[in-house]
Amino acid sequence: MLARIPGVYRVVRLLRTDRFHIPARQATRYQTTRMFLGGDAAHAHAPLGARGMNLGIEDAACFARRFVEGTLAGYAG
Repeated sequence: MLARIPGVYRVVRLLRTDRFHIPARQATRYQTTRMFLGGDAAHAHAPLGARGMNLGIEDAACFARRFVEGTLAGYAG
């Protein structure tokens, strides 16, 4: 990653290196009979990028639109 930083520089001493993992989990199904999952119950992401709340709001809007249209059978989050 250091090679991608623009500019002219010279690393004299590296103090620390580490591995970084961003966990992401998603439910295999968002609907079982009359129960629907959305937001954090359906998927979890690392707080980096602030996607959690945004995805929950998007899930709620998608669910509401499908509910009004009567197309909940295809709801997938």
